[in-house]
Amino acid sequence: MKLAVAKVGKVAYPEISALAAMYHERTQAFAKVEALDFKDDEALLKHLRAQPQGLCVVQLDERGKGWTSPDLAKRLQRWADDPGTKQVMFVLAGPMGPGPELKAKADERWSLSPATFTSDLAWLLCWEQIYRAYNILKGTGYHHD
Repeated sequence: MKLAVAKVGKVAYPEISALAAMYHERTQAFAKVEALDFKDDEALLKHLRAQPQGLCVVQLDERGKGWTSPDLAKRLQRWADDPGTKQVMFVLAGPMGPGPELKAKADERWSLSPATFTSDLAWLLCWEQIYRAYNILKGTGYHHD
């Protein structure tokens, strides 16, 4: 199964980019994860339309379901075990949130917290949670339950 994290818009602070890159690199020890950047919703939608069958789109949305880190780990394992799931893409819209068409593309909605974060912070937290979830699956001790 392929994994991707897609973000709309540029990151405002290089420190956030550096931290996300660190988690991206660390996650490569467990799974091949692609980082995708898009100028706007339309560019992301064009990319999504071109994807083959088997894509699961997980929209990060404050109104989505809250998953614990172990919940995310279980989902990653379930997606990996499902032969129908070829790719999972975590999608972060820009500062104004996703438009109606992008919302409609979501197979699942994941809320990192009941609080609202900037899209840059949500993107960073998404990377860390993916890294943490793989550590949970591998039993490395990174996550303390």
